[in-house]
Amino acid sequence: MRTVWESGERCWLLGDSGYPHQPWLQTPILDAVEGSPEENYTKLHVRARSAVERCFGVLKSRFRCLHRTLEYAPAKVGRIINACAILHNMCMGHGLPIPEEEEDNGQMPNNPPEPFIAHPRALLGEARNVRESIILRLRR
Repeated sequence: MRTVWESGERCWLLGDSGYPHQPWLQTPILDAVEGSPEENYTKLHVRARSAVERCFGVLKSRFRCLHRTLEYAPAKVGRIINACAILHNMCMGHGLPIPEEEEDNGQMPNNPPEPFIAHPRALLGEARNVRESIILRLRR
């Protein structure tokens, strides 16, 4: 996403507060004042992330391959997930139930992601400016 951002394309990932705030990775504002535009942003952010997480949960319950790290180029991973979503919709259209999620067996996932590395201060300022512009857009 950093490469995409640096190429000039403006899109964002939504992350929880455990992720570092980046221009391309927007996180909630934990100390937002009640009734403020920042609180509104955070509520919308959390609601959107929750919907995405529920969707991933449904897809993972139907397609076990999504429980592992997909070691492909990002474009190919996107096509795999898109295919899973299409197949899921076909299953739903034919009345096939969503499989119940199996309990986690406690094993670590295949190839866990690399830890995040701290980002330069300049990016933090840019990230804050991006978030402020998003908050202003939501006020309209």
